Amino acid sequence: MPWIFDAPIQTSGAALKWFIEKFCAEEQAYCEEHDKNVYAYLNELALRAEPGSGGAKSRTWSMIKASMLKCPVYLLDEKSGDVPVGDVLIAGTKVGVFPSLTEAVNSIVKVKEIIQPNDEWAKVYDELYPYYVEMYKHLDQDSPAGHCEQNSRCQVRAHKQ
Repeated sequence: MPWIFDAPIQTSGAALKWFIEKFCAEEQAYCEEHDKNVYAYLNELALRAEPGSGGAKSRTWSMIKASMLKCPVYLLDEKSGDVPVGDVLIAGTKVGVFPSLTEAVNSIVKVKEIIQPNDEWAKVYDELYPYYVEMYKHLDQDSPAGHCEQNSRCQVRAHKQ
C-alpha cells in the first residue's frame, strides 16, 4: 500500500499534473502569457517559500494523520526543531555528546501538544480507503503520463519540460 501523507505519491508525474491542472490555473495562465514552463515556474515559486511553513505543522493535518493512523500525533514546540534535529541527536549520541538517544531526546525535544485520533474521522477514512487504493492503482495506466511510456512523441515532449 502507498503512503499517503507527508510523502509524495510515487507515480510518473500523474499526481503533480493533476494538482497543477486542478489548483494552478493562475500559474498556468502566467506561464502561457510569458512563455514559461509551468513546472519550472512552480519550482521558482517554491524556492521563495518560507521553510517550515508547510502542512506538516498544521494542527488540522495532524488531526487527519492521527485519525487515519488511529494513534496520537505529537506536535513539538518551535525550539525542538524539525526532522534534521533527529539526525543530529542520533549523530551526537554516536560520537558521545549524549549518553543515550533517550537522554538526547529528553533534553532537546519538547512536546507542545498531543493530537488524539477522531473516531468519527477514522471511520470515514476506513470506509473510503479502499476507493483510494483502487484509484491509486490506475494513476499511471489511466493518465496521460502513463500513456507516455508507449508514445515516443509524448516522451520527447516530457523531456523538454
